[in-house]
Amino acid sequence: MQDFLFPPELSQEVRDNRDLEAEVMIFDFLAKQIEKEKLNLVVFHDNAWTKPKKNKDGFFWGDGQSDFIIFSENFGIINFEIKGGIISYEKGKWFTTHRFSGNKFELDKSPISQTKNNKYDLKEIIYKELNKLEDRNVYNFSNFKLHFQHAVAFPHTPYNETLFSRADTDKRFIFTEEDNEKIASKLNFLIQDTVVNNEPGYYQAPGTNVLNILKN
Repeated sequence: MQDFLFPPELSQEVRDNRDLEAEVMIFDFLAKQIEKEKLNLVVFHDNAWTKPKKNKDGFFWGDGQSDFIIFSENFGIINFEIKGGIISYEKGKWFTTHRFSGNKFELDKSPISQTKNNKYDLKEIIYKELNKLEDRNVYNFSNFKLHFQHAVAFPHTPYNETLFSRADTDKRFIFTEEDNEKIASKLNFLIQDTVVNNEPGYYQAPGTNVLNILKN
């Protein structure tokens, strides 16, 4: 049993689901690479939440889901979304093309916007849960800065400079097929880079309290 994976193994139902093929691939890469390279990362797969949201008509309860949360006790948290198939960006819209059938589908939202928005939801939820532990509003981003990052992987899509330039995206936060074999170490670098290159003490280490919140 690998104590850095939640769940420690994927069910056969998940593994047999063709729609989750890319997530299963990334799960297996992370499991193998983190253990082999002894990286201090914890991986949470398929994380769902419900939180109040606001639109022009008022507040409503909205659902959220993150494919992966990557946690480093010393450096922070990454919301990590996965999109399978061959990803393309055309005239302001994102598409995925099935690798075998060739069928092409428009994605219902931008993968970049999705991972960013889920990062902000995750940030809000974690601060809320930290304050619950104290039974009062003690923690916020001003007095307890935690490092939250976002990333997305297209594990079936070869690197394509045109894709990134058309979508006006930052390649540092996007991983393609060529990154699969080093995906864990690249995420580890991403989560550390901002913290290391900032002023010492600017970001706080998440520590065991945040880890326990994610476990629950």
